[in-house]
Amino acid sequence: MNIKNNDLIEREKNGRFRRENDYSELENDPYIKKWLNNLKSKRNRLSLMKDFCKFLNKTPEQLAKEHSEDLQIRDPLKRTLIAKRQLHAFFGYLTCDIDPKWTNTLNNKKIKKDVAWNTAIQYIYSRLVSFYSQLDIPVNFAKKEKPKKKDVNVNEKTWLHNDKVITKNDRKEYLKRIRNTFNDKLNRAIFISKLSSGLDDIDLFNLKIKDFKILEEYNVCYLQGNRQKDGILYQTFLHSEACESITFYLNNRLRKLNNNLSQEKQLKELPKDDWLFVCKRYVNGKYSKMKPRYFSEDFKEVCEQLELKNITPKSLRRWFSSTLENHSINKDIVKRMMGQKVDVRTEHYNLMLEQSKEGVVDEFAKFFTTEIEHILTLGNGHRKITQVDKRVEQLENLNKNLVAELDNTNEKLENISKVLLKLFAKAYEIDDLDDLISLKINTEYLEGKTEQELKEQNKQENEIIKFILKIKKDLE
Repeated sequence: MNIKNNDLIEREKNGRFRRENDYSELENDPYIKKWLNNLKSKRNRLSLMKDFCKFLNKTPEQLAKEHSEDLQIRDPLKRTLIAKRQLHAFFGYLTCDIDPKWTNTLNNKKIKKDVAWNTAIQYIYSRLVSFYSQLDIPVNFAKKEKPKKKDVNVNEKTWLHNDKVITKNDRKEYLKRIRNTFNDKLNRAIFISKLSSGLDDIDLFNLKIKDFKILEEYNVCYLQGNRQKDGILYQTFLHSEACESITFYLNNRLRKLNNNLSQEKQLKELPKDDWLFVCKRYVNGKYSKMKPRYFSEDFKEVCEQLELKNITPKSLRRWFSSTLENHSINKDIVKRMMGQKVDVRTEHYNLMLEQSKEGVVDEFAKFFTTEIEHILTLGNGHRKITQVDKRVEQLENLNKNLVAELDNTNEKLENISKVLLKLFAKAYEIDDLDDLISLKINTEYLEGKTEQELKEQNKQENEIIKFILKIKKDLE
């Protein structure tokens, strides 16, 4: 097998081979170390830089030095603007654009599969440009020098049931079916939380228990943070159905956790710094943070069971957006809730969101509960499920009590059995309980018995022996 570009080939559990890029050479480059210091998504940047260097057949050091030397030329007219030309050419290479302004003019290389226009803009004019900025040799583009982002309407794949199209009006009904099919509290809580908040999986799973604070007056939970993907602010809510579902999930998690602890170490509540959603396995005294792929696998299984197609965790986020916009909810509010870049233009809404950022969420909570919550909730089916959860909890407690009573009863029976053995031994004047089985009865006891009485006596003794043997077996 030929391995190109220093790629590593790893074999997965299913027997297939997976190619994993080896970035060790780039990672050890001093220019790359300077660039990636204190930056997130390092692997993505390494992959991009590797492609950029391969496209130009140059090293990071060469890229930095030739741009630095170009900047040192005092006469601006004599500068070659080499970094800009390289970045523009790489953009044309990635997008395969035929516009002369963006066509790759540095070489004849062709990419196998082109990159989306807006994605390429982010790659070139944000991530790669940051390489030069971190080295204090910035590449400054005027607004007109960069390609403009295209307004892209995501053509969401049509939801299907039994290969028949699910209309927009029927989507909520099928979301109810998905919710009702989840057979555990964890996945159900995650599912309803996604529908309520519009958050991406990774941001939802970054929440901790201390973030789950129900506003009693409104029976909703306000969430605020920055998306892991790009650091953009989100301000959103978990509605009453989500709060109720999460509460049952946390109570169940606490009960299971206490089952693994001694009586002295029982917890009254889960630690506030624990993750809100965790994996099901309890290892080394703790649960690990929930991973998106685990939920995706369970979600896919439920959809297959219901013969649904094109409904994915990501499509739930698009459902959140389109549903609110179809109900004429302000687009800026929707974008802020989802953590998308937006400048809120309406003064009233801007003030409401700014107040919420400072901790005064009453007006936003009132707006959410009156204008938005009823659009996102799924209805009474959830109440039926929570009633089942309550009944399950009651049965679990009843079972726990019955087990305790059974243990107590077994102990009493064991004591009674021991007393019976002693009584039999005393009746036959035998000191050793084992001798009781052989029934070494005193000869005085047999004198004066008729043949019929001896037969009856022998029958009773055989019954007694069977009973004693059973008691001894139970005690062992």
